[in-house]
Amino acid sequence: MVLDEVGIEGRCTFANMLKYIKMTASSNLGIVFSVLIASVFLPFLPFLPMLPLYLLIQNLMYAISQLAIPLDNVDNDQIAHPQRWNSGGIGYFMLFFGPIISLFDVLTFSLM
Repeated sequence: MVLDEVGIEGRCTFANMLKYIKMTASSNLGIVFSVLIASVFLPFLPFLPMLPLYLLIQNLMYAISQLAIPLDNVDNDQIAHPQRWNSGGIGYFMLFFGPIISLFDVLTFSLM
């Protein structure tokens, strides 16, 4: 019985770890896109939209928001069977949500 509980807890930990990696990787990709887009328009902007201090504060706030992931419930289908590391799924998640994050950054730049 104890080994079953340990196995289930390990599967929950692995699922939450995948959530964290997907969200962090897509956020960082979005920030990279935002910095690249801002650097193209930098000579025309009256301010610096992505100073290093802004990036550090943004990463700190993002890391604080990630503290809830270990307490998140995992779906039963994720713990029913052992999961494997799927780097393709992480890449797809990054390429889908990274540009969306960057789009909101660019909209914020344009409003400022």
